[in-house]
Amino acid sequence: VNWNVKIIPFGILEPDLSTATIIEGYNYALDLRTRYNNSNGTDGAFIVATNLSAGIPREFPENHVIFCELYNILGEEGILNITSAPNGKNVDVQQIGDIPTLCSSTYLITVTGVDSSDIRTGSFGSYAVDLAAPAQGIFTTEPINNYGNFRPGTSFAAPQVTGAVALLYSLDNELFGQAMTNEPLRTTRLVRDAILNGVEKLDTLTRWTFTGGILNIDSSLNLLSNYYEGWDERFELVKVYPNPVDNILTIIYQSPNVGTFDLMLFNAVGQNLLNRNVEALEWGFRSVEVDMSVYNPGLYFIVLKNGQETEITKIVVY
Repeated sequence: VNWNVKIIPFGILEPDLSTATIIEGYNYALDLRTRYNNSNGTDGAFIVATNLSAGIPREFPENHVIFCELYNILGEEGILNITSAPNGKNVDVQQIGDIPTLCSSTYLITVTGVDSSDIRTGSFGSYAVDLAAPAQGIFTTEPINNYGNFRPGTSFAAPQVTGAVALLYSLDNELFGQAMTNEPLRTTRLVRDAILNGVEKLDTLTRWTFTGGILNIDSSLNLLSNYYEGWDERFELVKVYPNPVDNILTIIYQSPNVGTFDLMLFNAVGQNLLNRNVEALEWGFRSVEVDMSVYNPGLYFIVLKNGQETEITKIVVY
């Protein structure tokens, strides 16, 4: 997924895996990034992401408050955290429980796996599992200076997303570079939004994950790059897909402010067919879906209004 990056490996032997030992590992990463931030880069390490391909099954957040809150603390220092959801395509983590998959944090991304045909092989959760990534046929390093294919599993899906996060941080943009140093919290949110809103939507993942999609690094890079085009942040309708569409249309927009916007749909003769209030609770990338299957084939216009600003794009229903 990425190159010219540094990896700091630290592991916990399975017999010692517990909330306490996992927190100890995260605190190691947190300490390095905090020292980096406080020293203007002369001490510590510029850690942008952590990967945890493990978890504590059949547990719920109310019993692990300190553990779950740690993700918010990591995020505030500029660290985005990726973890693998459990294996087993029939496992509903929201029913049986899993920590940290069920931890609710803006700075935690949870990942299930798919095979080479994009069929889900890992567990699911309509709000607890964010997206999918390849989990089969992963060719990577092995001990004693070798390479090979590891057994399939979500443990190998999560690192794909972690590597993608690091790749996004390599974006060659002066404003983004300044934000990484001066606004680590904001940068972390922007990268998270680019990962989640950049997914490729798949029928095999609809209803089974929060985004309904699989990691799409090219799309995520484009979203982040588009956000920093020009000199100023702006209200913009970034992307609509698929287009042409016959079912669910996903609309991605960006806003430098929170607020309520007007989403409208017009047909080719100017009839207003849809009015909806869209509420952005956070700045950055946001997405909204519209069911276009109820409309006849033809040309339509999506309109998004933010006070005095209006964004319009053309779509085709078939």
